Amino acid sequence: KKDENRNFDNKKMVFKNGYGLNQWGDGVNIPDITQEETQMFFYYKACTYIDMGYESLHLGQANLIGKQDTGNKCWTKVIGMIREYAKTHARRKYVLLNCHFPTQRFMSYDDGKMLVDFNAFPLRLKIADGQKDHAVSEKNPQKMSIVPNTASDSTYRKGIKGTSPSGWTTDNYPYLVEFDNWGGLTGDNTKAEGYWGYDEISWYANQPQWYRHQVLTEFNKQIASYNENGHMTMPGHRTAYLLSQKTQSYYRCNNTKYCENGQGDEDAIIAAYKAVK
Repeated sequence: KKDENRNFDNKKMVFKNGYGLNQWGDGVNIPDITQEETQMFFYYKACTYIDMGYESLHLGQANLIGKQDTGNKCWTKVIGMIREYAKTHARRKYVLLNCHFPTQRFMSYDDGKMLVDFNAFPLRLKIADGQKDHAVSEKNPQKMSIVPNTASDSTYRKGIKGTSPSGWTTDNYPYLVEFDNWGGLTGDNTKAEGYWGYDEISWYANQPQWYRHQVLTEFNKQIASYNENGHMTMPGHRTAYLLSQKTQSYYRCNNTKYCENGQGDEDAIIAAYKAVK
């Protein structure tokens, strides 16, 4: 492309049929990877992070962004360009890529290999059996549990076979599951994956500290017990609704002079990792 002195244009990234417009707020749209502007933006951002020393990048909800990308042709092009750039600019000459893709079958248009090195998806928790609706308190947390296939798109026990971009094949393609954020105080407990009226990270952030530390280890061990290359992403810093502030704010895992209002979970996160060998 000929050099232009301009910014990226959000209007050139959207779906022409109106899909995903204002999906997450006014002007916050689902981008369309088949649009050249979107492809340039993803490539520019990836190269920028690689230059900064980042070694793993998240590509977002690739299935939504690629809704019109037949056979993942455009995703294959963009991801291929990112990997080529990493060969000469990344710290280890390789960049790990992941995305949200519910079925994990995010495959290359060219050779059928997986386009990402591992998948990432929400924990998809379920209100624990025997729990009745109640306000959270120090002695009475709002308990949740992991129950595979509670949600149709949960990633547990799917046994997805695939060949990675770097060439190895497995019967259980690796994944991370995370405390997801999608609205903070949602007020919705009607779905099978209801979270006491919160999104996942807000539910976690508002539980008493002893229970937060308990679930970090319990969930991590349970996921590891499935023996399917699954791991839990520990909560570090994420948007969340905090009861203590009565507003949408940020969950922060630890409280230091550089990070105010942290919640003192860092040691528990380290312990949870050590508990799974």
